[in-house]
Amino acid sequence: MPICAFCGKEVEILDKVFLKDSCPHCGRDLHACVQCSFYDPGRHNDCREPQAAPVLKRDRSNHCGYFVFDVNKAAWATGREDLDRLANLFGNGAGEAKAEASESIDLSAGMAEEVRARQGLEDLFKK
Repeated sequence: MPICAFCGKEVEILDKVFLKDSCPHCGRDLHACVQCSFYDPGRHNDCREPQAAPVLKRDRSNHCGYFVFDVNKAAWATGREDLDRLANLFGNGAGEAKAEASESIDLSAGMAEEVRARQGLEDLFKK
């Protein structure tokens, strides 16, 4: 069964995901780039479909005609669940570590390579 990329819970999709569909658990949009199988951070427009129009808010519903719900996408949700478990285990003092780890989770979801490449270029062209 497909999983929401935001909360990690299973969502029932009968036929296809429509523009106004949302997760019954967290209420986030299902017809969003981050839920799509073509979503690929670091690519042009963060999308593997070359004819797709640019989208500004990739976590919001959009009118992309190439959208295909990615049934294998759960990276964001499982990472955040793990962070919540760590915060519960180590108490309230884990708040700052949780925020820092959350940033690294987002990077590990495909952005780390882009950040490393950009940093390498900046280091190369420093004056």
